[in-house]
Amino acid sequence: MKRIALLLSAALLASCATPPPVEKNAKKETPSAETPPKPKPEPKPVAKAEAPAAAEPAPERDPRAAAVEVAPEPEAAPKPEPASEPEVETLPQDGIPPGWRFGVQAYTFRRFTFFQTVEKLAALGVRYVEMYPGQKIGGDVPGRTGHGIAASSRAAIREKLAKHGMRISAYGVVNALGEDGWRKIFEFARDMDIDTINIEPPQHQLAIVSKLCDEYGVKAGIHNHAKPSRYWDPRTVAAALQGTSELLGACPDVGHWTRSGLRTVDGLNVLSGRIVSMHLKDVKSGAYVALGEGDSSIAAVMAELRRQKFAGAVSLEHEGHVEDPFMPVKHSVLFVRANATLDLEKLDQGAARPGDQTDDVADVWTGLDPHADGLWGDAPGEAKDDVAAGYVDITDSIKGVVTGPDEGYPNEHYTCAFDNTSQTKYCVNLASVWVQYAFPEGQRHAITAYSIRTANDAPERDPSHWKLLGSDDEKDFEVVDERDKQKFRGRFQKRVFEVSKPKAFRIYRLDIVRNASAGPKTQLSEIELLVKKEDAPPGVLPPEVAVPLKEHPDSSKWQDLFASDLAGALGGKDVWSFDGGVLTASQDKCLFSAASYDNFIVDLEFKTADGTNSGVIAYCSDVGNWIPNSIEIQIADDHSKKWSGGHPNTKCCAFYGHKGASGARVKKPGEWNRLTVQCKDHMIWVMLNGAQVNEMDMRRFTDAKKNPDGSTVPSWLSKPVASLPRRGHIGLQGKHAGAPIYFRNLKIMAIR
Repeated sequence: MKRIALLLSAALLASCATPPPVEKNAKKETPSAETPPKPKPEPKPVAKAEAPAAAEPAPERDPRAAAVEVAPEPEAAPKPEPASEPEVETLPQDGIPPGWRFGVQAYTFRRFTFFQTVEKLAALGVRYVEMYPGQKIGGDVPGRTGHGIAASSRAAIREKLAKHGMRISAYGVVNALGEDGWRKIFEFARDMDIDTINIEPPQHQLAIVSKLCDEYGVKAGIHNHAKPSRYWDPRTVAAALQGTSELLGACPDVGHWTRSGLRTVDGLNVLSGRIVSMHLKDVKSGAYVALGEGDSSIAAVMAELRRQKFAGAVSLEHEGHVEDPFMPVKHSVLFVRANATLDLEKLDQGAARPGDQTDDVADVWTGLDPHADGLWGDAPGEAKDDVAAGYVDITDSIKGVVTGPDEGYPNEHYTCAFDNTSQTKYCVNLASVWVQYAFPEGQRHAITAYSIRTANDAPERDPSHWKLLGSDDEKDFEVVDERDKQKFRGRFQKRVFEVSKPKAFRIYRLDIVRNASAGPKTQLSEIELLVKKEDAPPGVLPPEVAVPLKEHPDSSKWQDLFASDLAGALGGKDVWSFDGGVLTASQDKCLFSAASYDNFIVDLEFKTADGTNSGVIAYCSDVGNWIPNSIEIQIADDHSKKWSGGHPNTKCCAFYGHKGASGARVKKPGEWNRLTVQCKDHMIWVMLNGAQVNEMDMRRFTDAKKNPDGSTVPSWLSKPVASLPRRGHIGLQGKHAGAPIYFRNLKIMAIR
């Protein structure tokens, strides 16, 4: 088969052909997915087509990924509306692969209004546009695009689209907080005749989305951003789609796959049969370029989509050249048309594929880091801490009060700035903002450095100019350190800043004067106040402990895992309570620690009842969807008929679903047991009633379906253990299947 990219030159000639005349008032029909392309007009000899503008650096994440109800504001005010249609060459609408609703993601033209975007795309002969939430509508229509716009604004958008013979092919990337929010999105899609929405929600919300897809007859595509976002790995998406509606599928963004080090065609093979929409973008050396000029193998991607007989919304997206991306988009459109007619018959017969394609799909994964989690959260080894070697975060052990001038968006409170996890962030609708940490009365500490970690998305919201201030009375502040024109290279990046002249204060305030874009929103993920390890106050530095322990420790002076009133605990604390020092649950809900831990020892006592099926949960990275995102040390009544004959991987002290315990002897119901769980780096050890009964090297559990001993992993444990973060919340499972569980003397010690 000839190299398909050579067809581009013919398309460049065809692009300059004079378009057929259109009757001024003729009604424009929007073709269905089955409408065959029109015959190409005869090309006329022309000069060489102009080259696209030089590539611009690619931002790390697309700010639309953080959208809950609306997306971030555009980077700058849209340009004024033109008095008439733009005077640009009109390209014919032809050469689009059958079944494709080929359009452009409006985010490409985010510096323009939605109406201006429609006009530019119509001039290119593009009949579809993917709407994103947050773009100014334009004309005399107030507000921004989104599923919350008024009926009059919707009518104006329909009229504008009809005028140019266009339709909305998809809407996204968009998320919601709960079923009511998702219903508003689906109702908007149905009202605007939008076939597909593109989404990026937590996995525990996919059941809601799946149900609504069937109810409304609207497709939903799980979109991916680059590593380390939630769905960067297509295997994560494939696993998440198991058992869901056929209308719920994947929206691969091949440019982000390239930025994650993945081969695009292999990713498409992993998701074969479940792709409902596509984002086509190309990247070269970290910069966005026109399709066909980068490393994303776009021609091979198109061939593979045709081989899979894909039909659906395909959105070209170009995130560079924000001032005016018209020319790169034009060249990208031409590339798609030039490479739309591959010889599928020869391809299906096994003819040689382009060099980027492979018949052995599995080989792409052999070079991946088995510890890359594919989650929106801490990557293994990131937590505590490669860039801050030699320091310790004093806020970990000396608990203070966090305050700020604005609480932030829902679930993005200022307390998130000091909660020891990058899963959360403090995001506020302010161009400048401060957040402070006050140590208890009578305590003053001289920090020698501090760190700032960026959040999951929207680099334009990163802090750029700030002052670290110190005070003892919250009235008079001194400048401890000041930084200006600071840049962060990526998402979740932590940078450490040394203080040249440390001085002791009770209160430290990070005063962010300006963000990276001087825009209306500011955010960060985490702040640490650091002291050198050798200068750490007593009790701040975690002790060095040789693990595994040979016997149960004396934990009487350790920190309580949960406060007596469960203050700060996460999860179902409404059904958990202490009674006479005994903690139990009235329903099947889990209780989680407020803090996240990496290296630690948990020591506790538990008592079973007849048929108890509970557990201690380690390294939980998502308390709302804990089962696939944690490791459970099983607690079970092995004396009951239900559990005595069960699989070893489900009995007491097993790593549930993965590895059974050896020599575990849980006591009969009503008798207290002693359990010590030790976690350090990639190792976990379990001690029950004085005996070491189980251990796990997380690195060995690299398969989501088979354990190293050949036993089958339950389907609901959909992520390989090796891929899980080695930092997370500690939890307890509640009254599962109606059988009670009782705990007491729950203690924890962080270790080095």
